[in-house]
Amino acid sequence: GEDPIEISQNWMLTDFRIDLKQPKVSNMDIIINDMYPGYYDLLWNSSEAFLTDSTFLSINEETNQFSAISMLNPRKVTDNLIHFTGFIPTDLTSVTITFDLQLRDNSMNSGERIDEISYVKVNPDSASTLSTPSDNVSIILSKYAVSEPVQIIIKEENNNILSRENKFELIQITPTIHFFPKELTLNNPASIAFNMSDYISSEFDIWQLVIVKIINNEPIQLATKFSNHFITANVNALGDYAVFLNSTLEKPLPSEFEIKMNYPNPFNSSTIIPIELPDESFVEVAIYNILGEKIVILSKGIK
Repeated sequence: GEDPIEISQNWMLTDFRIDLKQPKVSNMDIIINDMYPGYYDLLWNSSEAFLTDSTFLSINEETNQFSAISMLNPRKVTDNLIHFTGFIPTDLTSVTITFDLQLRDNSMNSGERIDEISYVKVNPDSASTLSTPSDNVSIILSKYAVSEPVQIIIKEENNNILSRENKFELIQITPTIHFFPKELTLNNPASIAFNMSDYISSEFDIWQLVIVKIINNEPIQLATKFSNHFITANVNALGDYAVFLNSTLEKPLPSEFEIKMNYPNPFNSSTIIPIELPDESFVEVAIYNILGEKIVILSKGIK
């Protein structure tokens, strides 16, 4: 792997390798078992060979809907591939699970990877909400969006599928959200929503953000709507989604009259009150006191 090589120049002229690097796990893949409800498979890729007897997996559920499991030995598939088959009780409809994988390489250097997933059991005869473990992203499924009961797993991946700057002139802003099974097509369009409160920056405007579906490492831009700190789009299938910055977008015309929240708030000497007009209109902006009396007109005329 990335381990350095040191050469001894002592009287015996012995060559030796010093391993000081922690083993790393690049990603965790999830496979839902369609034949046996509740069962799933996890696959981890490590940066180097690992010791099976010194590699342990702990599983925890934050609301104690099932007992925590610790010190499991995952199965070694190859020198760098780790496998585990797990089971989620079939009576659970929604749960958040944490996987803590601790491994050691042949030199007993230790590494750790922690992943968190959301699990939702969706039934055709009721609406459902698929939320990420952080609750920053959700997909709202309408009634009969699926034809039969289906198990869905949601995972956030901070290691972006696409590089942050790529040949498509897009810059990835949020982690990639994986909805499994990725091939599941919905009977009715669903709405995906990203809460962008943690990502808003003075370096760009929210209308420059676009929700993207990533297919075969290529971004497919979706028609994106924005309101306050949320951006939304309609989707027809599960899969991989993220928010990207597209600096080539032009600011869209507003669809309706809207007075937005002033900023900064609170303020000292001045504040800004954004007003959006779908058409040219006569506008008067005035300040009233608590008695309903007009104090001053700030702006008046055709806008």
